[in-house]
Amino acid sequence: MSNNPNDCSICGEIRSRSFSEELQRVYGVGCRICAETEDFIALPTVSPLVTGHMLIFPKRHVPSLTVLPPDHIRTLTELATHIVSLVSSETSAGYVFEHGVLEDGNGSCGITHAHLHIIPLQFEIATEVTRQASLSFPPQRVDSLESVLSRHPQPESPYLLFGESLSAIRFTAAPSIPSQLMRRLIATQIGKLDWNWRNYTGVEEFQRTINKIGRMIVCPA
Repeated sequence: MSNNPNDCSICGEIRSRSFSEELQRVYGVGCRICAETEDFIALPTVSPLVTGHMLIFPKRHVPSLTVLPPDHIRTLTELATHIVSLVSSETSAGYVFEHGVLEDGNGSCGITHAHLHIIPLQFEIATEVTRQASLSFPPQRVDSLESVLSRHPQPESPYLLFGESLSAIRFTAAPSIPSQLMRRLIATQIGKLDWNWRNYTGVEEFQRTINKIGRMIVCPA
């Protein structure tokens, strides 16, 4: 996918406030934005792995969240905290991850517009996902989401953020990170065969997520 904002499907969705016609046919909604601030939108991902699988996108076209200014990072953390509270429960954590890429899009998993995943996982599954990810990509730092993003310079290679809590996010940069690594790890742990977001699966989970989160804005019909 191009790193040019004019070619970015997410930038187009933010401007038009409308799902693409193809995805409208698949998922049955014209607008999927559930929450919005001046600088961010939150919406259910296509091909959700579970009900409640959400994404937060900055409105500004950037390849990774580490390049955001400090005030945007604070707003992102506040919105992420709110989304986590909506999707988690007494038995599940709001698991958080990002696959950050470079300015030229190198290391991309297909979307070069930065985005943070928030996905509810049972506590034991969340712990195992973190363990598995840490085996392949040992954390170079563990801190709160805001601290990791604010205090880490833009890396010279792709990176992973992951963790069961916004207060304990693992950060690791690496020359090569497999596409959709975290989706695959999570899918394996929950017994889901299809982890690829490009296959446009999980229609029921998508629609249940819209209903679960509700809308904090009014989308055009």
